[in-house]
Amino acid sequence: MEIYTGIIMQKVIAEKDLVNLRRRIHSEPELSAAEYKTVDILLGFLSKHKPQEIIKKVGGQSLITVFNSFNEGPCILFRVELDALPIAEENSFSYRSKNTGIAHLCGHDGHMATLLGLSALLSENRIKKGKVALLFQSAEETGAGAKQVLNSHELKELNPDYIFSFHNVPGFGKANIIIKDGVFAFASKALTIKLFGKSSHASDENAGINPAFAMSRIILKLNDERNNLGSSVSVIYANLGNKSFGTNASSAEIGITLRNKSDEKLVEFSNKIELLISDICKEEGLIFDFNYSEEFPSLVNDKECNKIIAKAADNVDVPLVNIDNAFRWSEDFAYFTKEYKAAMFGIGAGENHEPLHSSTYDFPDEILNDSVRVLFEIVKDFDMN
Repeated sequence: MEIYTGIIMQKVIAEKDLVNLRRRIHSEPELSAAEYKTVDILLGFLSKHKPQEIIKKVGGQSLITVFNSFNEGPCILFRVELDALPIAEENSFSYRSKNTGIAHLCGHDGHMATLLGLSALLSENRIKKGKVALLFQSAEETGAGAKQVLNSHELKELNPDYIFSFHNVPGFGKANIIIKDGVFAFASKALTIKLFGKSSHASDENAGINPAFAMSRIILKLNDERNNLGSSVSVIYANLGNKSFGTNASSAEIGITLRNKSDEKLVEFSNKIELLISDICKEEGLIFDFNYSEEFPSLVNDKECNKIIAKAADNVDVPLVNIDNAFRWSEDFAYFTKEYKAAMFGIGAGENHEPLHSSTYDFPDEILNDSVRVLFEIVKDFDMN
């Protein structure tokens, strides 16, 4: 059977059908750990392509499908994400989000469609050795999904030899394959700072302790620390008091994100920020509390995996880009790279494409074809050698 034609896998699934499937997923987005309808859509497609095994509810809502040759050989796994973002979409096309305040503005719908395209190819081109597993992972955006899958008995039984993942990247030529040895994406963590003062009547503010001054000082000081130790800090939100004009504010909350390409330096930077906040709060007479969440380690790529990705890009004749600097965003796929031989690569979404997490972002359907082809070339590399 001829594997590729001018459009994607003409004898397996027409490109327009894969595009329509992607757009259906786009129109019904769901938040982290609640991807029930999304999983149903995936199961409806996957069941038609007869993998040897479909494993549901892996570490929560994640889904694994396995194509098994029943012959000795490596197990390779491809991972994509299920979840959407809690952001209102501002696009006006027909397949825009039906769910208020939730949208696929990171391209996970396109990633899923790509892996579904690979499943269609694998159903018609059975592997000769080993296994190919496709992981549709829940809750990537919160950082919880990867850890749940890694702790699952299903993944431990599967015990993949190699794991690959990918992400569309605006700012690069369409379908360009982007790789980097070593750190590919930054480590990050969310820090919630709670400040507690003392309320009073607004006419007698000296009788209370208003956290407004400490909050202002903290935000200004954080701005001064933006590039300390190669780290970055972003103020995400700040809340002060309540809408009661007769009462002096007594509490405040600040949410920030800390980033560094080094896990160790991020810990060092976090400790510095904690001390900075502690000193200000003591000076202002406030009680304070810290809480960390959404923690992502740095994503470190395996060199052997990168060579396989580069070879696949060359075989399908798409440009390969070796970047010098790690991406400053974070990915919970980093947890996989810490435990397995694994790598993530980028797929260019277009040099002038809307940025990720923008309210008007949409995955570019034009890169679906080449994305599937690259994944299948990775499979062939293992199946033929």
